[in-house]
Amino acid sequence: MKDGAVVVLGGVTRLRLTHATILDRAVRPTAHDPEAASRLSDTKDFLDALRFEQVRAVADRMPLALALLRLARPGANVAEDDDRLNRMASATMRKLVAVVRDVVPLSVSHLMARLSHFELVVFAKASVDQLSTLAERIRLRVERAGAAKANPLVPATVAGAILPVPTGRLLAAETILCAAGERGRVALANETNRILHLPPLDLAEAMDTQTQGPA
Repeated sequence: MKDGAVVVLGGVTRLRLTHATILDRAVRPTAHDPEAASRLSDTKDFLDALRFEQVRAVADRMPLALALLRLARPGANVAEDDDRLNRMASATMRKLVAVVRDVVPLSVSHLMARLSHFELVVFAKASVDQLSTLAERIRLRVERAGAAKANPLVPATVAGAILPVPTGRLLAAETILCAAGERGRVALANETNRILHLPPLDLAEAMDTQTQGPA
């Protein structure tokens, strides 16, 4: 059966078949990275949850938006592999997650995932304006908390990029995350304490990318 096909049961019930082509890229655990297996499991769970929320939003005609939140990288002279930076990043990210949970109301269905030491993505069943307002509250909370600390390794500010997710058709979760990562990082390259709006995903371009698959 093809996407969009309609099934009629008993002449009354009509079911419209909808599916997405998913292009997963496996995260392969290695002996040198004992935590890779755990990250693989977490990644699969997150992508599955994202797909489920997207299917529900498309069916219910609900808006979707994604926020890429990036803590200002502290310690300009500190190497990326410095243990102090890594430990501080983990502790600070946990605090950011706590702030997000406190700010985003329970009525707003959302998912979170950490993309890097200082990046957090929030996928929400919300309008762009609603998610932007929540992101601004998160930014202010982080700013106030950071201003009270003098540790140069503690990020004092957070910047964010809001991406509207089209709900006209289902998109692969990887397509959405890649768009948020690529566009968000470019937009936030010189930002440390500001919430920006990204242009909506071009649905035709996104579907074409899914059809072609990874290079």
